[in-house]
Amino acid sequence: MVNKEQKEYRCVIYARVSDKKQLTDVFGNDKDINSIQNQITYCESYINLRKQALNGDKWEIVDKYLEEGKSAKDIKHRPVYKQMIEDGKKGKYNCIIVYKLDRITRSIGDFYNQMKTFFDEYDVSLISATQELNTATSQGRLVLNMLLSFAQFERETTSDRVKDTRNSNILSGKWPGGIPPLGYTLKDGKVLKNQNDIVKVKEIFEQYKELRNLDKVAQYVNSRGWRTKENNPKKVNGRKTGGQKFDKRSIKSILINPIYIGKWSVGSREKNLMLDKPDYIDFDKNLAIVDENLFYTCKGFLMNNRNASTRNRQTKNEYLLSGLIKLKGYDMPFTGEITNTQRKKSNSYYICNDSLLPKPKRLPVKEFDAEVINQIKSLYIDNIKFNYVYKKGVDLIKEQTKIFEDRKNSITHNIGELTAEEKSLIKSIDEGGINAMSNRLREIQEQKDQLNDNLKSTLAEIARIKGDKLNHDILKENLKYIYDHFEKMSFKEKETIIACLVNQIIYDESRGEIEIQLNNALGQTFDDFLKTGKGHLFVSLTAWRPRPDSNGRPPA
Repeated sequence: MVNKEQKEYRCVIYARVSDKKQLTDVFGNDKDINSIQNQITYCESYINLRKQALNGDKWEIVDKYLEEGKSAKDIKHRPVYKQMIEDGKKGKYNCIIVYKLDRITRSIGDFYNQMKTFFDEYDVSLISATQELNTATSQGRLVLNMLLSFAQFERETTSDRVKDTRNSNILSGKWPGGIPPLGYTLKDGKVLKNQNDIVKVKEIFEQYKELRNLDKVAQYVNSRGWRTKENNPKKVNGRKTGGQKFDKRSIKSILINPIYIGKWSVGSREKNLMLDKPDYIDFDKNLAIVDENLFYTCKGFLMNNRNASTRNRQTKNEYLLSGLIKLKGYDMPFTGEITNTQRKKSNSYYICNDSLLPKPKRLPVKEFDAEVINQIKSLYIDNIKFNYVYKKGVDLIKEQTKIFEDRKNSITHNIGELTAEEKSLIKSIDEGGINAMSNRLREIQEQKDQLNDNLKSTLAEIARIKGDKLNHDILKENLKYIYDHFEKMSFKEKETIIACLVNQIIYDESRGEIEIQLNNALGQTFDDFLKTGKGHLFVSLTAWRPRPDSNGRPPA
């Protein structure tokens, strides 16, 4: 029977190492004093010493929890530790023994949370075998707080040293680590351009400048058969990473990466996206793939779209044409905004804040939406407009087909010339000229590979354009559906319809007119029509002259 003065300790030992590679040396022996086995030995020795004490306390080891390859940064991603806590809540033990406190955590916030929600609530003690720490005493808690502060300081100092080393490598032109993004390859520790992927990177930037929509850019590049960069050396769950369809996240990761202009982002690229003067440092100008003007233009559109999305969520207003309207001669699109008048009434406007404008331009949302929708609906009841749209669509598809057919013929011709030169070189190789000719043959093969890639994408584009063939009856049917049902649709349904129909709207302030540029999605069957999103521009239609103000001027 245990005396009242005696305590009974049902202990578990928790041991952890951050990196599995650090467990043993090449001979299989423990590599350092922090190894799993050494931690267990220290904890067992501590318990054996306590058993020999004269106070009569009972010490018993009921289990051991061993965690390998897990960092002390946080406790969320440590399954063994979490299992130990669950077992403690069930009363399996009343004491945890660790080699050092940092085996549990180096975060003061995490530890305070654990003390409150587990150790105090379930009356579990924490003992460090090497630091004479016992949370059951007030003195032990004081020492605990001091040790945790130093542990967190050490972690933050280590993090700063790693960042400083990385930035130093960047400034000296060395690759700081990790897998290079699309457009680059790593060879012998150096990053080189990948000629096969450069055209993809440039096209992604150009398409975003044109479409200003991440989802639509992803649809476009996927339609060309392009996939994300495949990284052979790295595997996740037995599978190679990359080689997947693009989505808006993978497109955005390319658009915000300053490596494409030969710079490196200090800190988070997401944070730098929202800064007018981002924290970029020069890395290697030879690695630049896109022009700086194009990069910063796309960055501005991303920032503007993000701000507009936040504003629209906060105000809970419906801006059907936000992001689609542009002031003629300027690149920044109009987005939705609420303005409070002196009479405390809220008015909704589309606003353009292009930096080149002397002051923002505004268009009234209600009137502008109504006029655009009326013009689209009028395509069904106005046969002159309908026939104009249909003919324009047919003509443009023919023009686009001819452009890509000519490109295909040119690529095929170039491949033929290279193949003829290749055969001639092979035929005339002699012993004295093998090296020079081999180099030229290698160059020819690289050029042919590039041309074949271009040919493949061109043939895909031709097939897509031919698949866009307009059908007179389907076009009429889709317009009738819009005419009959548009007003009854939810805002989300209307937004989907507009995104399919309208490529962009150009507002000509000097003439007080807007030009609605439509997409060829209008000519598809209605099911496909709702699935495809934006198609390709096939007609521009001058549609509206806004009412002038009292002085005879168009609205500002």
